[in-house]
Amino acid sequence: GMAHSQTLQRLSSGSWAVADEPLCPRSLVEMVIQEARTQPWGPHHLHSQLPETLPERICGDPGRLRSALGAVLSFALANSSSGHIEVGALWDGAGSKGTAVFYVQDASPGLFPAPEKGSLTDVIRRNADHLKSHRLGLEVAERLMSSLQGRLVTETDRLGGLIFRMEFPSR
Repeated sequence: GMAHSQTLQRLSSGSWAVADEPLCPRSLVEMVIQEARTQPWGPHHLHSQLPETLPERICGDPGRLRSALGAVLSFALANSSSGHIEVGALWDGAGSKGTAVFYVQDASPGLFPAPEKGSLTDVIRRNADHLKSHRLGLEVAERLMSSLQGRLVTETDRLGGLIFRMEFPSR
């Protein structure tokens, strides 16, 4: 609610400079999970997936990434039917440049009635009736990612679970 509106205002005003500094993807994921555990979501099973190949440090904007990942995780928790949610990070790159990916995967089938793939805006528009809450948070996350020259995409896996991928160029 309030926090999302403030973030949108900051993004719209253009006064929020984009940071490009070293950050630890592992710590960022763990921090967002810890914050989510303090929320009154009811029973859920949150865990992280952080592969060995993940670099110790990548460059990015820790504030924006934390806000975006937190908003997507809140959405998944609020709308999940099983509460089994994985939060992770991946590095897709050679040498010092690549694409960093943070993702939230909800194992519960049936959030969307049909298999989905594509831009988040389209997916949400098609499924607006089913989604309980936190749609504003997804909008905020999408804006945050585009401010980092990245994108937020979503797809359903073959079992009907949902994956949100936040991808952005990094080094």
